Amino acid sequence: MLAAKPGGADLVMRISDITTAGAAAAACVACVLAGRRCVSSMRTFWWVLAAALGAWTCGEATWSWYEVVLRVQVPTPSWADVGYLAAPMLVVAAFACHPATRSRERWRAISILDAVAVASALLFVAWILVLGPLWSHSGGLSVGALVAVAYPFSDVMILVLVVLALRSLPPGRRAVIALLLGGLVCMAVSDTVYTYLTQIHRYASGDLIDAGWFAAYLAIAGGAFLSQPSVDTGDTGDMGDTGGSQAVAAQLTSVLVPYAPILVALVAIPVDLSRDGHLGRVEWGIAICLTAVVLLRQLLHLLQRKSSSETHLHEKASHASLPTPALQRRSTDPAFAAPSGSRGELATLTLQMMAAARPTAQERVHRVTASMMMGLTSVAGALALWDLFLLVRSSAR
Repeated sequence: MLAAKPGGADLVMRISDITTAGAAAAACVACVLAGRRCVSSMRTFWWVLAAALGAWTCGEATWSWYEVVLRVQVPTPSWADVGYLAAPMLVVAAFACHPATRSRERWRAISILDAVAVASALLFVAWILVLGPLWSHSGGLSVGALVAVAYPFSDVMILVLVVLALRSLPPGRRAVIALLLGGLVCMAVSDTVYTYLTQIHRYASGDLIDAGWFAAYLAIAGGAFLSQPSVDTGDTGDMGDTGGSQAVAAQLTSVLVPYAPILVALVAIPVDLSRDGHLGRVEWGIAICLTAVVLLRQLLHLLQRKSSSETHLHEKASHASLPTPALQRRSTDPAFAAPSGSRGELATLTLQMMAAARPTAQERVHRVTASMMMGLTSVAGALALWDLFLLVRSSAR
């Protein structure tokens, strides 16, 4: 409908405004119902998310009031911006209440550095592509300029939330959270395209980009309807070969997703330096922050690997000094059958020790993800050193 515009652009504009507001309201109701089905922290998560959808609904309804009822162009800024800009902050608060995003690891500083690195990377790319030109075009500090810049900045906040949530979520039962995060990504992309179209004066209600917001609200509503009364966000326990391979894929995704924007930003820094010959003050600050955080993250990761290796060796030594249950009991496996006598008992003991030493599925998952993380952090660290060299050389000129 948005592409063909049957009945004229004015009719399509009204239908688009009303249906988008209706989709936001439906998503809000779905989150409220999901909150009533859940308990504890999950209930808080759904209700705060419902408040975010309520803010978006108020923004969409106010926008529709301007265009459908009053038949005037929506001013900038307007009362609709209050709801639109309050919603991302409530989304961040909702995911802060989600039990899967609460890190209790010993090396929680690494998670904080990852968040800062992802935020710096997305902010650098957004400033080069959207925020910087928009700030210059808007003429500096003004209410309209601050509102215009706040939209893509809130999109950066949402995308940081998405990549960190994908990294911290455990494998299994991801359909609900995938719909929620997919809707938030669709929302962020639509807002970014809207900001660009507004900057070049090419946006009008009923544009094809309106389908992005409609799809985002429906995806969030779908995730809320598919949610169960109780969601297990803990470990999956012992896994077989199929569960182990699924966990490998999930863990590899959680490793790759956060570093994608970081690698893009680290490559964009030398490209921007070679194109313009210099960076602005804001770009300088973001670039230095990103390179410093990545290098510090690499140092902490090396220390973590060293500590994990020492802990693993200590555990193996302690287990070797104590008889394991597998060695204390008589195995029923035919492979362990051996004639009585000292040689038979020695062969049985050897086979049992070999069976006990086989890595489990979770250990294989940990090894694969550790290798992938080491490779990614090494590449990011090398790019950060190269960017730091280029920044120093550029400042010397």
